Amino acid sequence: VRAAKGADAAVVVVGSMPFINGREDHDRTTMALAEGQSELVKAVRKANPNTIVVVENSYPTTLNWEQENVPAILWSSHAGAETGNALASVLFGDVSPSGRLPQTWYRSDQDLPDILDYDIIKSDRTYLYYQGKPLYPFGHGLSYGTFEYGRPSVQNRAGKVTVTVPVTNTGKVAADEVVQVYTHQRTSRVKQPVKQLRAFQKVRIGAGRTSAVKLEFRVSDLAHWDVTRNKWTVETARHDVMIGASSGDIRQRATLSVRGETVPARDLTRP
Repeated sequence: VRAAKGADAAVVVVGSMPFINGREDHDRTTMALAEGQSELVKAVRKANPNTIVVVENSYPTTLNWEQENVPAILWSSHAGAETGNALASVLFGDVSPSGRLPQTWYRSDQDLPDILDYDIIKSDRTYLYYQGKPLYPFGHGLSYGTFEYGRPSVQNRAGKVTVTVPVTNTGKVAADEVVQVYTHQRTSRVKQPVKQLRAFQKVRIGAGRTSAVKLEFRVSDLAHWDVTRNKWTVETARHDVMIGASSGDIRQRATLSVRGETVPARDLTRP
């Protein structure tokens, strides 16, 4: 606190540490920061309003208080010897951050099923099936640029789907955007994901410039496992195509019609 008072800004680094909050043979009892880390963040924030919290960890953390009270939060995995230089480059604006979360970060331990329940479909777990509003959705990430998405076009030719969308950097600096395409199958014999990532593309766009971003995936990627015949199957169905900056920040939508199979009823007359 004494060091933070009067400084231009304070940077507090917290996160996962094997001797504090979880390791291979010791599960965490909560998804919150370790108590000592949480108190450190609160004390420094009280001493200096220009507090930056760097979270360096390998799993989701419930940062509800930090999200509401800390001006800036920067996440990194355990990135190695150059972590300090990389963080400095981002904090001083030499580089615009462009990382995206590969996980869903929940608001509470109560948003998760029992630790021994691995059925993500039944428990509506992960971004694929989760119905609630997470703290940070899968694919989330901010940058020093702001981006506007134009009207997309979707083409389905020879089993390959191509999504093209114009993206404009409406900010004042060049920055990277990670354009993401998700789909949702409207009708199916089985429970389908709320949305599922199909393609993504990181593009660097100058301030005030527009880039036509092209993303591709195959129709066969839309298959699910058919338990009646024990094979991967693409059903005849209409799919919502969602383009955005994360699974929780969808900017544009389109529709894709797919001609496939009709999954039959399971034959219950034989084992």
